[in-house]
Amino acid sequence: MSLMRSRWAAIGVAVAVTLGGGGLIGVSAASGDASSLKTVTPARLMDTRVGSDGKVSGETVALQVTGSVPTYNADGSTTSATVVPAGANAVALNLTVTEGERNSGYGFVTAYPCTAASDDPPNVSTLNFVEGVDVANSTVVPLGATGKICLNVYGKAHLIIDVSGYYATGATGPQGEQGPQGEQGPAGPVNRITDEQIGRLAWYEDTGAATTIDTGTSPGGIAYDGEFIYLGVDDEIQVISSHENSVIDSIPIEGGFFPSLAFSGSYLYAADQENGSVHVIDPDSREVVKTIEVATDPHSLVATETSVFVADEKDDEILEISILTNEVVGDPIPVGVGLVHAMAYDGERIWVANDSRDTVSVIDVETREAVTPTPIATGDRPSAIAFDGTYIYIAMYNDDTIEIYDPETLSLVPYTDSTGALVSGGLPVGYLPQGIAFDGTNLYVANAGDDSVTVVDPAARAVIGDPIIVGDYPVGVLYDGSHIFVVNEDDDSISKIIAR
Repeated sequence: MSLMRSRWAAIGVAVAVTLGGGGLIGVSAASGDASSLKTVTPARLMDTRVGSDGKVSGETVALQVTGSVPTYNADGSTTSATVVPAGANAVALNLTVTEGERNSGYGFVTAYPCTAASDDPPNVSTLNFVEGVDVANSTVVPLGATGKICLNVYGKAHLIIDVSGYYATGATGPQGEQGPQGEQGPAGPVNRITDEQIGRLAWYEDTGAATTIDTGTSPGGIAYDGEFIYLGVDDEIQVISSHENSVIDSIPIEGGFFPSLAFSGSYLYAADQENGSVHVIDPDSREVVKTIEVATDPHSLVATETSVFVADEKDDEILEISILTNEVVGDPIPVGVGLVHAMAYDGERIWVANDSRDTVSVIDVETREAVTPTPIATGDRPSAIAFDGTYIYIAMYNDDTIEIYDPETLSLVPYTDSTGALVSGGLPVGYLPQGIAFDGTNLYVANAGDDSVTVVDPAARAVIGDPIIVGDYPVGVLYDGSHIFVVNEDDDSISKIIAR
């Protein structure tokens, strides 16, 4: 047997770590299942000072731990008791050496699982001792198949063993309460077909693929109510299923032309430029429930939490419609001079594009007043506006750019160009940008002049990849939660494209 053994240190009564080389006695059930500690009223199972056996000297003694065993009382008498039940796989104990005598300068005790005293001890030390000093150590010792442990002494000493608990696998406890719902996982692929269709290689039946949907003449305003897409065409509002890729219904409105649609959460609102009105449509019945006479030339709509605002293209003002009463409320709100072609809401203010005067007006929805004394100067012909939750993006029709504005400071935000230079101006996109939409990640800009859509990463303030070719003269863009829909005015169609 080697005279050099590892010194053990105990952390609590459940974990033992070695401070030197050598083996480590671990705690586990024979099956490998995790065990848990069961504490007991401390009991003394060994005290060699009592009786005539004397010190343990250079030998191994076996100690029965499980079942009914003698326990030592304070007066030296013993009482039979079951401290550790059968089925336990380890014991938590305190090992004390008293009156120790070293052998050739070494003295230590090794505690280990066994079935008999003849079982060889492992090459470890559970407790080191010196002469004339009482020492103790808390440790955990696995039990042998018959519920025994052995103690081997190098040197000579009295041994005292006090048990404080045991480990057992035990029965499985009751099921705990259901944990909280996890976060929603990412959306699956949008162009997905059934296994049977995949087997037939029928990708032409994939309704999630990019496609073109034919519509009525002069398509204009477009909106989404969470289920269907609505498109304004001559004399009607068409209802489009993005799953079927087709027009499935229409809402006739005689003589109407609809450059803008908006959904309030309950009703669809359609600006009718020909009839100087706004039509209120129930999406469930697909019927016009009210027509509101509003202005000479209503052109643009935007919805807030409580109202729908309509811009009069020729009277340089916007009107407020309550979504509770579907009535015009308050006086008209003056905006900048110039044709109003687009509006956007940033949660507090409405941004109004005054197309022909190259300005935007910013209106506080609570005070119903402009937040600046005069409209903010922009690039040439602001034609479309979108908000991404942080910044306002305005398409400049004649500059072929989009300008980025901070809604808090009302100032133009610079961007870094491809050379690394900081540019205070519009970010170049396609030719004659006239529509813009945000999909939660990227911006999509419809370029009417070159029949394309430019994709912009708002975080990087940079164009992503090549433009996406769509139909003839795209003027509007919509995101429905999975795809981008582009209104092609001169093609009488909408292009369905996959979001990047």
